[in-house]
Parts: sequence; structure tokens; C-alpha cells
Amino acid sequence: MNGRRPVDHYETLEVSRHASPEVIRAAYKSLMQRLHPDKRPQGQADGERAAQVARAYEVLSDAVQRAAYDQELQRAATAPSPMPDGHPSHGAGGGVGGTRGSLGRTVGGQDQAPGAPAAAFSTLGPWVLALAVLTAGGVGAWMAWGSKPSNPGAELASIHQAFASADLTEAKRRQLFERKQAILSRHPEWFATDHTQKAEDMAGRTFALLDSPLSVRLVSTPSVGRELVFELTIEHVSLLVGTFDAQRHLAHLANHRERLVGALAERLAKVDPGLLAGPQSATYLQTLLLETIVAALGTDPTQTYPSTYFESPGRYGVVGLVLPDPFKLVQIVP
Repeated sequence: MNGRRPVDHYETLEVSRHASPEVIRAAYKSLMQRLHPDKRPQGQADGERAAQVARAYEVLSDAVQRAAYDQELQRAATAPSPMPDGHPSHGAGGGVGGTRGSLGRTVGGQDQAPGAPAAAFSTLGPWVLALAVLTAGGVGAWMAWGSKPSNPGAELASIHQAFASADLTEAKRRQLFERKQAILSRHPEWFATDHTQKAEDMAGRTFALLDSPLSVRLVSTPSVGRELVFELTIEHVSLLVGTFDAQRHLAHLANHRERLVGALAERLAKVDPGLLAGPQSATYLQTLLLETIVAALGTDPTQTYPSTYFESPGRYGVVGLVLPDPFKLVQIVP
């Protein structure tokens, strides 16, 4: 991390570090509406701020990314102070999302030397490039990606429509995706619109798993004394499906709802209640539920699928899980 603390995504969204997914989602929507060109004087969007808000929401709205990011913040808080030359006094840590250091960076878990912008661009998405262009203030960096299209909105719509073609090769899909990212990097005023579309797309790929609250009894056996019995209640579980073939998988989830709920109940019954009492209990529970669902479905979340308008490469199956409401853990007194 070059001795620097990671960007505080919680501060960017103006929420606390213990904010629930609902609060984070509401803060994101509120900020993006505030930054939209229609809401600003003379229709001018704050592209840099919109990119920061979008990146913060991307990390904090995903349970797995948020857990990794929280660990990164904790490591940064206890890291040694940097020396005068800007390097840490010992060691070198990795940044959130796989980035690290000024001598090279890690992209998708692999080291990549400087001077390879194409690979970093296609892997990390528009935000790193956009922020680099906007904060560096370099006209050369801005122009390096080509001239501006005369009508970016129409061109983005054309790219979106092109993805509907069934005979696209993956190479062509990636070219379209990278073209979209290049347009957004040169037209930051379109970030808000793109992320509003992405949020709407995510809403359409969200599946409410529970028809009714799920209650499971947990038993804790202390080293001394009798066992303790608790009741765990989860009101809602929202599953996010990947962009590739999303509608078919949503239908699959609906057809197998009862089996999936049963798998969750069976797995939760084996949980030590003590693990649900700590400050990271919500993150632990979300991760446990997601792993159980993925295992029950038999899908591989690490496998890559054809690129889509919002993801390159695409993802298939359940790729995220959110608990919209806090879970309840109550001790049952005999």
C-alpha cells in the first residue's frame, strides 16, 4: 500500500463502518441522485465524485469484498508508520481488490509490471482508469484513449443492444465491453447514468429466497455447566445472480427454493452460537449462507462465462447474498 491507508469507502458513502446493507444502499442512491447532471447547476456532473461513490458501493454492497476491505482497514490501522521516502518501515502489503505497490500491481491475483494498461483496464474496470485520468489532470492521458464520440449516450445504447446478439464471440464481447469502459472514462458525466442502470440491472437479478422467516435452534455446550439453547431467526435472504443467463438461473432458484432453504437450516443447526455474537457476526453469517447456497446448487462462482454489458468476464449462478434485516439470536430459557 506504499504506506498509505486505503480509501475510506465508508466515509465516501457518508455511513458508519457498522452500517447495514440497507443503509449503504440508501446512501448510494441518495448520493448518486445528488450527483446526477439533472440535479446540478447547468447539468454538470461531478464525475470524479460519482466514480468514488460507485467504487465504494461496489465494494461495500458485496459481502465478500466488504469483509476483505474491513480486514484491510484493520491492517492499515495497525500498520507501522511510513518512513520519510514514502515506503513502509518493513514489509509490503496488498491493497483492497488485489492492487498493490508503485513498482507493480496485482491484477486478478497475478503480479503485473507497469506499462501494461490494457490488461489492468479490462480486469479492474473503469474506475481505476477514470480516477487516474480525473485526478492526474493529464490531457495526454485523456486523449490517449482516442477522440470523444460525438454522442456517447447513443454509442453506449448501441453497445448495450449489441450484447443481445446470440452469435457474438467472446472476443467481440470483450471488445464491446472495453469500448464501453473507454467511453465512460472519457465522459465521467455518464458514470451516474451507467451505475443507475447497473443498480436497476442488479435489482432485476435479485431473488428473495425466504417466503417466511427461517428459525433454527442452536445448541452451545460450554466447558462447564449445562448446554445452552438459542433460537436463530432470519427474516429475509436476498440472492444476487450473475449477469450471464440470469433469468434462467432465477427460474431455477424459484423451482428449488424449498431444497435450498432446507440446506440452509441443516447447515445453520451446526453453527456455534458464539460465532454469532461478535462484531463480525453478520459478515460471518452472510459468507456461511452464500457458501451453503453455492454448494447446494453445484455452481462454481470462480468459473468465467461470456462477458455481458455490465461484467467482463460474466458470472453465472448465485454470486452474492444480502441479509436486508438484522438476524435475531435469542437464548431459550428452559
